[in-house]
Amino acid sequence: MHILLVQPNRCPEGRTYADYESVNEYMQRVCKMYEEHLNRMNSNSPSITYDVSLISLMIWLISAALFTMLIDIPAIQ
Repeated sequence: MHILLVQPNRCPEGRTYADYESVNEYMQRVCKMYEEHLNRMNSNSPSITYDVSLISLMIWLISAALFTMLIDIPAIQ
């Protein structure tokens, strides 16, 4: 099982999660989220295009941010 945790903005109320049976399903959802983001940012454009390397970069940045957050969480005593 692969779990995708999402918080699209700073509001904790917007947190959500989804679980996927395969890495393929998980990655399809990540790509869909990226495309939705691009559509919101370019709402006046009839179509959008992007390079797959941008998704790789986004995944790397998300992973780096998550890793940083996990390191910064103080240990529960």
